[in-house]
Amino acid sequence: MSNVLLLLLWCAIALALRLVWLTSQPPWTDECATIVFSLGNSFLGVPLDRVISTSALMQPFVPDPEAGVGDVVRHLMSESTHPPVYFILSHWWLQLFPTTSEGWVSVWGARSLSALFGVLAVPAIYGCSWLAFRSRSMAQFAAALMAVSPFGIFLAREARHYTLAILLVIASLCCFIVAIRAIRSDERFPVWLAIAWIFVNAIGISTHYFFALNLGAQFLVLLAFWLAELVPSGGRTPFAPTSISWKSIYLAILGTLVSGLVWVPIWKTIADSRLTQWVSDGDVAGIGAIGRLFVWIATMLFVLPTDNSILPISVVIVCGIILGVAFIGTIAIAYRGWQYNKRDRQHQVILHSLGGYIVATLALFLTVTYGFGNDITLAPRFCFVCFPTIILLFSACLASDWKRDRHKIIAIFGLSFLGAITVLFNSSYMQHERADALAKYIHDSSNGPVLIATTHKHHGQTGRMMALAWQLDRLDETRSPQFLLAHKPLPGEAETNPGQLLLDVVDNIPRPIYIWTVNFHAPVFVNDRPGCDKDKRERPDLSSYRYRGYYCEPE
Repeated sequence: MSNVLLLLLWCAIALALRLVWLTSQPPWTDECATIVFSLGNSFLGVPLDRVISTSALMQPFVPDPEAGVGDVVRHLMSESTHPPVYFILSHWWLQLFPTTSEGWVSVWGARSLSALFGVLAVPAIYGCSWLAFRSRSMAQFAAALMAVSPFGIFLAREARHYTLAILLVIASLCCFIVAIRAIRSDERFPVWLAIAWIFVNAIGISTHYFFALNLGAQFLVLLAFWLAELVPSGGRTPFAPTSISWKSIYLAILGTLVSGLVWVPIWKTIADSRLTQWVSDGDVAGIGAIGRLFVWIATMLFVLPTDNSILPISVVIVCGIILGVAFIGTIAIAYRGWQYNKRDRQHQVILHSLGGYIVATLALFLTVTYGFGNDITLAPRFCFVCFPTIILLFSACLASDWKRDRHKIIAIFGLSFLGAITVLFNSSYMQHERADALAKYIHDSSNGPVLIATTHKHHGQTGRMMALAWQLDRLDETRSPQFLLAHKPLPGEAETNPGQLLLDVVDNIPRPIYIWTVNFHAPVFVNDRPGCDKDKRERPDLSSYRYRGYYCEPE
């Protein structure tokens, strides 16, 4: 009974850390896309190349009672690069929540589904750990680490599909662990479990395409076992009829392969999408990608404030040093636990399998990054693939070392919980898009009507403007800015001049007006117009936002 109560405590902590101040930040670009497509709406109805009101810009956030699952899939597959499972679930979930006074969808409702999946990961990782090690103490450690992991909390507080993908990775890992046990003990791997494994993997790929990296890592570990058994041992090989464990595993591999191949035509189109160009725009030479991977892994355990827009750089550096020392110390403690676990033959097999899985996953990440020039280490969220396994390994090793280093392990959990709190206060794991800070600066610096202009390539820019509009509405419902999305033509489209379009708007819009260009990737000459002056005040550095203010006085 105490074991159940302790697990419920971790679930309660996880729930609080994922739901408190859930809408303290505006939805960022990708969240806007998730919400719009989940509603069965489209971005294509937002007018381009002309001044529009806030209500026109936010129209995709207005639920359509006639929209159904078919609309969700249709708009998603034609306008985005993501598979549909989470969006369909989110479509049904959002129908449970009332709209805002403006008629917009509930952002709290949209994020709460991800938060719920994040909480469910706590009992799920408990079950996976128990299945792997048959130890309640290790399972409790895994549940506790999952509950307070800053990385897990960060993902769970966004209206995105990563927490569902994490749950599916855990489910797939459970099947993988049973398969490893069957191979090592030469026992039958149940056909029903092979079919369940295929189903989980198919849903996983249909939730996030990077789930395939998890499958690739599992396959490489299984391949290592298979090759080891190729070495004759009493005339037995993996293909021998007596090798009963492999027959159903072959079925699981084949079924999973088929479930992935159906997506290949879509994957080919993603490579050419403007929505994914950001992973291939930079220079992937050097060891930056390797360093980022280890940083993301470290922050699965703990973080400290790292937002240099609100903290002195010296404080950020000190926090970074503390985290580095803490992570190295944690690895040292975990290594001792690893060595202790190796005394148990069953634990040794699972530890080596999970360790091989981590190595294989990191190798696949680096192969995609350096081999194909697509740096998938740029965003921490993609590491959801190895997150559950990191938790399993560290929790098993720390639990084994509990009696010898109890105070140090308590300090590790305390630091992890502190990191969770910093996520709640938005001082670490911040999105690079600071719509909250930019909206506040625009609001505080403008004493009259406002026009916000950006260049437009795809719905990502529309989402950024929607985030600003959402936050500005929260700051002051009585002041409704106008927006201009000046489209930058795609290859083969008719040439347009966003800079000239902005000048034409300035010439015809009523004055006085405050004009803010945000990520306007075209020449801007607003201050060349009579009565229009550039804002010369010092502006805060807001990372991904390049912005400039102008004031056009009455004629």
